[in-house]
Amino acid sequence: MTPAKQLDRVVLEMSFKPFRALDDASIAAVCREALQQWFPLAKLAKECGLLLWISDGSEILTWKGDLSEKFEWARYIGTCNTKFRPYNHTIDPRRLARPYTDNPVEFTYGDIRRIIDTFRRVGREEFGLRIVVGATFDPGPEFAESPFKFELHPEIMGRGDEVNIGATVWMVRTWSRLRGDKARYAAYPDGIPEGTSFGEFFARQCRSFLSTLGFDYIWFSNGFGFSHFGWSELGESFDGERFYPERYQHLSERILDFWRLFGKECNFPIEVRGTNFSTGIDLAKDCVPYVDIYEGGFIRVPPPNYPSGAINYDFGLEMVGYMTRIALLPEAVFPFRYYVNDPWFMANPWRNRYGEEPFDIYIPLSTARLNAKGEVETPRLVEFLSIDTERGVLDESTALEVVPHVRRALDHKPDAVAPFVWLYPFREYHRLPKEQPQLLDLAYFGDWYIRGALNNGLPLNSVISTDDFPGALAAGKAAGSGAKAGSGAETGAGSLAAAVIFTPTPFIDADYVHVLQRHVEQGGKVVFYGPICGATCAAAARLLNLKQVSGLEGDLDFHTTLPDDIFTAWQGERKLRHVSALSGGPLTEVLADAEEAHTQVLAEAGLGGEKRVYALWRSLPEWQGGSVAWVRGSSSFVIHTYAEGRRAPKEHSLTEFWEPSILLVKMLSRYGYTFRQTCRTPATKRALVFIHRHDNAFYFSGFKADTTVQLTFDLPEGAPIFAQKEAVLSADGATYYLEKSFHVHAHVLVRQKEESMVHCRDLPPLPQGKVRHLLITGLVDADVTIYPPPERWNEIEIRQGQHGVMIVDAFGNGTQGTRIMAANADQVKTRLKLTGITGELSIIW
Repeated sequence: MTPAKQLDRVVLEMSFKPFRALDDASIAAVCREALQQWFPLAKLAKECGLLLWISDGSEILTWKGDLSEKFEWARYIGTCNTKFRPYNHTIDPRRLARPYTDNPVEFTYGDIRRIIDTFRRVGREEFGLRIVVGATFDPGPEFAESPFKFELHPEIMGRGDEVNIGATVWMVRTWSRLRGDKARYAAYPDGIPEGTSFGEFFARQCRSFLSTLGFDYIWFSNGFGFSHFGWSELGESFDGERFYPERYQHLSERILDFWRLFGKECNFPIEVRGTNFSTGIDLAKDCVPYVDIYEGGFIRVPPPNYPSGAINYDFGLEMVGYMTRIALLPEAVFPFRYYVNDPWFMANPWRNRYGEEPFDIYIPLSTARLNAKGEVETPRLVEFLSIDTERGVLDESTALEVVPHVRRALDHKPDAVAPFVWLYPFREYHRLPKEQPQLLDLAYFGDWYIRGALNNGLPLNSVISTDDFPGALAAGKAAGSGAKAGSGAETGAGSLAAAVIFTPTPFIDADYVHVLQRHVEQGGKVVFYGPICGATCAAAARLLNLKQVSGLEGDLDFHTTLPDDIFTAWQGERKLRHVSALSGGPLTEVLADAEEAHTQVLAEAGLGGEKRVYALWRSLPEWQGGSVAWVRGSSSFVIHTYAEGRRAPKEHSLTEFWEPSILLVKMLSRYGYTFRQTCRTPATKRALVFIHRHDNAFYFSGFKADTTVQLTFDLPEGAPIFAQKEAVLSADGATYYLEKSFHVHAHVLVRQKEESMVHCRDLPPLPQGKVRHLLITGLVDADVTIYPPPERWNEIEIRQGQHGVMIVDAFGNGTQGTRIMAANADQVKTRLKLTGITGELSIIW
């Protein structure tokens, strides 16, 4: 029986630079080398994708149907088309385009077909791989010289100064209309008629190009099909000072008209890279109707994670973009994309952006979405941009170094609900333009706010849509798949009912809001963020015991009782800067009933004697242990005008002003979690930390931009003891000195009062038949909770010391009078508890 494949597809992206000769043997040698290097990963998938970056898509625009015709291709290192000044900044002369080699080959369209055919033959005959091939279209100016875009038809290029948002990189506008010309094109042999829709022209050219040359699908790059301001934080409905929701109908229909027209004229599947941002940000600033694009059947898979981590270290933005775009799916799968090499510029990210550190592999691959059945879903497509360098080198060493990390991350993929889940209002955000247009800015603020929280250590990497939440919650309860909320087994339950849910404060009446309220009343835990909108969702205001009064904004006095991080080289006071235009309006919230004993105000902001509630926690006795927390939140930046007219965010000074999103991280203390960072100053870059569950263990994946930062972790049942690591363990948790990239796991949690140095080592698993042996040393009167792999439950042996007396036998039964507690709320064996352990502990299964 053939084992099930771990992935649906592995996609290898490459340029034509490795093809330095075009005889059959040379082409086959390049194809063979490319597949050989990545075969250890490609063999795990049902099919191997090849995504070809031939030019910048202009080869499609100028295609005449003549296989013997030569074409301009991406044979450069550096930035192209600079003489037309399509960039929002002056290009460093060292980065100007130049040929990647002295004598680049000249390709004909027929050579494209030969290369595709050879890849398929070599893949099938020599590697047993089914090869599918994608063509690419990039709307921008960077990758290749394009007379079509900048000389023949510059009218298709969009610029930021046209919509009052400052200088932006020029991008093709999908809704453009072409000036007539008399040139020959495959779909227009007599030339382009005046006023022809670019969408129609492009679709017809694609249909001819893709079918003639043997492609299977088309890839739209850099926001094409979504926004021609896909690189800008501003857009056609947000100029940095105000939002224009009244433009939604026009702008969204213009986007959808392109998709409809393309689908009518070209029936090839489409895959997309998307913008640099997120669902909510794109919706608010450019009126991108993701719901309609997904449900219209125009694309098969959502955009992948954007490599903002490699480019600007903004991993929070990468993860927010990733999760918001997979909360709902066009179909049943979603991708992960990794930036290995850059075929256009002097940048090989694995070497000189990531520094050979694998954090941008482990972090996105720790991500999961939950479907309407409550099932955990992980990426089924893995894509690599690109497998060749800017010099056309297929670097085997890069594949040898990257592939093991990807395989390890896939082997450790989430298989149960994480402790923290983002409930994302994908559909409700899209209802705002028609039902509550004055609140459209909430989508922009909310996504940016979570981006800040992730960049400051909020361990949120699982997402579920409000569409799927009611069904998932009901399915979990019906199946008895986890511990009842409030039972004391939440940490190990791996169920949605037991998770701490983060979600925007409801801003519109919807079914999920009532389900969420019942969930809290039955013991659930929810953290809300963002302003209350009592006029449109009174239920949320009542749940939180809040009402609205006149607003405050500006630089405000701020006080919180939530625990802060530890700073070793700074002392001082900070204010809170609240910019209403970027923060969902001014601060208006106060307690509705200030005398109620069950509401605790945890943070306040004030100005001139007036105060507003900024964070609170509430739990009524009848809620069966359930609770709600709330953080108002503020933007962490202002929109600043830089040199040459570029307008973009500028972050607040963190030694003068609080980072508003950090309160979400500190709110976890109300639920028994500690994620504390010890830094020099508030301006120190915090570590990113994410948690997921696999094989009953707790996996922590993260990135330390500053390796001097210390991390202290504690969970409701104890501090995680990472395999092969050392920790300073105390009543506050386990403090670690982890490396820049970390991907560690704990099958053991420990609670003890006295400080000690604790070690966890892997030893050879004896006797024969065992698969793992963990030796933990340095315990002092500790309570130890063990989460063994479920399939090894009946193989557990626990001894006092490496060769000491057995205290738990192979069936999980206590011996020698040791107190054992098996926590299994619904008779599913998930963990063992030991108490009063001192010294060494051997755990074998």
